[in-house]
Amino acid sequence: MIDAHGTRSAGVVLDAVLDLEAGQLVGLDVAHGNGMLATRVPLDEIETIEPRVVRLRDVRTATRVEPRDWGEHTLSTSDVFGLLVLSDEGEDLGRIRDVNLRTDDLAILSYEIQGRLKRLTPDHVLAGSRDALIVQSQALARPATTPWWRPQPLPFLRRA
Repeated sequence: MIDAHGTRSAGVVLDAVLDLEAGQLVGLDVAHGNGMLATRVPLDEIETIEPRVVRLRDVRTATRVEPRDWGEHTLSTSDVFGLLVLSDEGEDLGRIRDVNLRTDDLAILSYEIQGRLKRLTPDHVLAGSRDALIVQSQALARPATTPWWRPQPLPFLRRA
């Protein structure tokens, strides 16, 4: 992670932070200096996220919030993977295996549920915490193996 005014390092990204109820990436956990003390940088203070570099808007005016002050429904991805998913009726639906984000606004598209080969969309989430993600009973969407798009024939593969 570097600041917007040059190549000065502002720290190393340790993890991403998700708001389970809002269905959105909301920040990054960043280690500064020796890597022992981590703080969370809100998404609105980040200018760009690239494959190997995250640029901040302005390191000098950035506010840092301790991870414990972000609320119970915000979790780092390391806490989200393996999180128990329960229906509102108490049924064990599995555990979160992966989270899919939309690249333009970093909204959560879906949670992949281990053991069921299903995707769960954020609009079915009722509550989320460190203990479990609570979802509507009818929440499990299409199987993860089903494409979200309809394949189109390629023009150069047309048969005569």
